[in-house]
Amino acid sequence: MGATAIPASEGGHPPYCSLIGRDVAVTGRVLRMGTDDNRRILLRASAVVVLASAPAAAHDTGGLDLDTITIVATGVSAMNAASAGDVNQARILGQPLLRPAAVLESIPGLIVTQHSGEGKANQYFMRAFNLDHGTDLALEVDDMPVNLPTHAHGQGYSDLNFLIPELTADLHYKKGPYYADEGDFATAGTARIALVDTLPASLSLGAGEEGYRRALALGSTELAGGTLLMGGELYRNNGPFEVPDDYRRLNGVARYRRCDRDNYFTLTAMTYSGRWNATDQVPASAVEEGVVDRFGSLNPTDGGNTERSSLSFSHVARTDSVPNSPTSVIDASLTARTPGGWYASVRARHFGESPLVEDANRPGKGSGRVLS
Repeated sequence: MGATAIPASEGGHPPYCSLIGRDVAVTGRVLRMGTDDNRRILLRASAVVVLASAPAAAHDTGGLDLDTITIVATGVSAMNAASAGDVNQARILGQPLLRPAAVLESIPGLIVTQHSGEGKANQYFMRAFNLDHGTDLALEVDDMPVNLPTHAHGQGYSDLNFLIPELTADLHYKKGPYYADEGDFATAGTARIALVDTLPASLSLGAGEEGYRRALALGSTELAGGTLLMGGELYRNNGPFEVPDDYRRLNGVARYRRCDRDNYFTLTAMTYSGRWNATDQVPASAVEEGVVDRFGSLNPTDGGNTERSSLSFSHVARTDSVPNSPTSVIDASLTARTPGGWYASVRARHFGESPLVEDANRPGKGSGRVLS
């Protein structure tokens, strides 16, 4: 008796259309190790194997029959280190998200906070170290680098406000400075956010205290042999401050995916615009002396505005030697940001006779990245 692998087609799409780097081949079929439900099935099957003989043994000795015990456990996927793992969509969206970058707080030991207004890049902390606004944390969305190679406020500045959290498919993270292939900004760790390819059409409206308003429209449709996903977000929030944040966020995304048994490619366009007022830090002495309230401001004209647009492309070629495993991956992106200019990235990886089974944990030949 043993566990049976789940056919990939039961996951809602062909095996060759699933996210790369998360699938493991089992007896010629693909089992998604990053999904809690599949782990539960395997663990339950294992428990039945171990405990199935207990009742029979009890009958032989005249003892009591024992009920079958089902053991259920959840955890991260099978990485090479305990400091690396995957977080699936259910876990990410199953917790309250104060801001888009809060999806990263699914990573153990990572804290995301904010100062100087919601439109500014977040402040990141990992393992009790201050990573500033992304200087020491390499971030990618849909295989596109987020860190700005040059920025007046801080090298590696990473603003994730362009991300619509509901589009997050899963999160792959690695902590520690020992992954050379992750680039210059991975001094303390790296996080890769994957995007979904399909979603049912939906429209949601939200309202709350302190000027909170949000409208979100998402949906996908079949187009030219592939899938076109589109989404838009309107957001506004004042916060508790005497000088309202008046943070206005506009996000838009269009993503096209096409795949067959040997190839998988995506083309994604994203745009973001943000405007806000910023109630910055105030001296504790000024609050204690009554000069300013805890939520007051010493500079009511402080604030900012920012814009970001990007176009990214990813192509994956697969091999039949290990089912659903890539032999080469090419990622390219072009990002324009105001203020901040533009930057581009190209990454090509070829794995030859050793196809990619676990993302970035099995080194291949000819791996490299160019940033300009």
